Amino acid sequence: MTPQQSRLLVSSVAHGTLLLLLLAGAGAGAASPPLVGVSPHDEAYFAPQVIACRDGSGSFPKSRLNDGYCDCADGTDEPGTSACPEGKFYCTNIGDDPRLLFSSLVNDNICDCCDGSDEYESGVHCPNTCKNIHATAEVDNGVSELSVAHLDGTNIITSKHTLDIEDLIQKLRGLRMAAVIELGLVVGIFVFCFARRNTRTRRRQHILKRKSWRPFSEKVEALVLCISILMNLVPLMWSPALQFHQYQVVGRGLPTPTEEQPRIYRMKLWATNEVRAKSKFWYFLRKLKKVKKSNGQILAFNEIFEKNPTTIKNFGIWLRYQSRTGYHNMYKEYRDTTLNGAVEQMYTEMASRHRVRSPCIQIIKTATVHFSICKRENTKQFHKSDIRFPLVYQKVRPPTRKLKTTFKATRPNLFM
Repeated sequence: MTPQQSRLLVSSVAHGTLLLLLLAGAGAGAASPPLVGVSPHDEAYFAPQVIACRDGSGSFPKSRLNDGYCDCADGTDEPGTSACPEGKFYCTNIGDDPRLLFSSLVNDNICDCCDGSDEYESGVHCPNTCKNIHATAEVDNGVSELSVAHLDGTNIITSKHTLDIEDLIQKLRGLRMAAVIELGLVVGIFVFCFARRNTRTRRRQHILKRKSWRPFSEKVEALVLCISILMNLVPLMWSPALQFHQYQVVGRGLPTPTEEQPRIYRMKLWATNEVRAKSKFWYFLRKLKKVKKSNGQILAFNEIFEKNPTTIKNFGIWLRYQSRTGYHNMYKEYRDTTLNGAVEQMYTEMASRHRVRSPCIQIIKTATVHFSICKRENTKQFHKSDIRFPLVYQKVRPPTRKLKTTFKATRPNLFM
């Protein structure tokens, strides 16, 4: 083979290799993943195969975009996941104004975007409330105030006049049910008092035969009895079903000349009412981040309700408590229909078994535990399919009042 022929062969091989590389690059570009959490204005920035970090710390290939690993310190490579703490997620909010969120709020089982685009992999069904929010804003005619919160140099439009439609519907249903129950109890009490009065009247007429006169003192006694029953039942009707409720509090420190864009903090906690929930929020924020109530503000506050309050579930609670000797970590399991009920069981058990006051308990984490990975025997004993609850004690009563006697001829058998 001559040198000229060898040169022609090498050049043809080089051209073929270059063509294959171009075809592979085109195929990789065509099969690139969709841009999740990226603003339409920034799509051109993520178009190249090698993308540079915005802070200049390095670069990364396009295949590592939204792969769940933080390659850039500022979160440029993870706009659609919660891998980077400094990342930003772009909410499209079809039908309303778009907004930016922290990437840590993506797929956290809470609908932060009104169109639900931030929960695309969590399995939570988020209804599209963008149109409702837009219509509410038009009806208010500008009355609801909008504040612009600057998060690390990015303008994020947040609305203080938020309305959770599902929570409102649930609260209205609860109030309606409470009103119906209260009305039924009042009617039942009056019917019971009326029937008791008639029964006592007939009994007295039978004893006194034709004397139908009834002393005034007995009427006053029956009226006092009815009033006492009502006074004892009214606090029970108005008392809440559970003592502890779960709240979500979002707050930050006030802007200062040295820090015009303070960081926003969100906390989920349990308290008996809204005032104690806010007090506990400022307590932990002062301990952890040195932000006090006097130089801070609360941006959002809402109560979290159980999605399926009629289904029994296994709840695991990781907690830390302070005893007379030191601090201890503990894991507890409870069976209940709601997470609030499990937390209330935990507070009751800690007070009885360990003599720990509720302010000394800090809940670290809560989760719904599958029955196959439960650890406590008290919880696993209810997972058996052949579980039974037999009635071991049953007292035999006479069918009529005439057959009732004070003394029996034979010893009764109470175990059936």
